[in-house]
Amino acid sequence: MSPGSVRQAIRGIGIDTAVFAGTIRDNIVYGRPDAIESELEAALAACGLDSQGGRWRQGLDTEVEDRGVNLSAGERQRLLLARVIVSKPRVLILDEATANLDFSSEEAVRVAVGALGPRITTIIIAHRPAMVADVDRVLVLREGRIEEDGSPDDLVRRGGYFSQLMGKAAA
Repeated sequence: MSPGSVRQAIRGIGIDTAVFAGTIRDNIVYGRPDAIESELEAALAACGLDSQGGRWRQGLDTEVEDRGVNLSAGERQRLLLARVIVSKPRVLILDEATANLDFSSEEAVRVAVGALGPRITTIIIAHRPAMVADVDRVLVLREGRIEEDGSPDDLVRRGGYFSQLMGKAAA
């Protein structure tokens, strides 16, 4: 693969991923300018956002201030996820993407990520148990080394560090 192909295939959302001054539309099509309006609306809906009502009175043309300061933390993260959905990456990296969200916003992001389905390989870097409860495989890193490796259920049964993080005792 060429470097450009690799860059196109991988998208990430971190704790400080940029939301730009412009419109909701501008922020979503950043990764794929040729996206059509129905794709934008579908991506917002998948993230639990409705561009046609509530706070966004101008729909996709609603203005967003620099760094998204006029949006809640949950709206910013879900807007970024909508950007990712529209760009159709093959690999999605979520690096503490829900660390600053309340539990309902985190749940909306988790559900939207789950709805992406098997077409996307998702790498989740998280400390919060809810984001890793439904994943296929967990690698627990401590002090730069892999301490545990397995499915969430297997790691909980083993009763190690992951089990402690999840707040569960071994069966």
